[in-house]
Amino acid sequence: MEISSAIEIGFSQKLEIKINNQKPVVLTDLTMSLLGINQQYQRFIESETNQDYDASTEL
Repeated sequence: MEISSAIEIGFSQKLEIKINNQKPVVLTDLTMSLLGINQQYQRFIESETNQDYDASTEL
């Protein structure tokens, strides 16, 4: 019997990020932050699945 720690990733699951800023944000700072979140999400997917899964990371 094989036990796997992989999670099932469904299309109904999503990550929602709310930004409630009080002051203007430099666009490059926002972009770099979103790219960092994307990289962390991709690493999470790779670590939790046993397959080559191309997760959608679109706005």
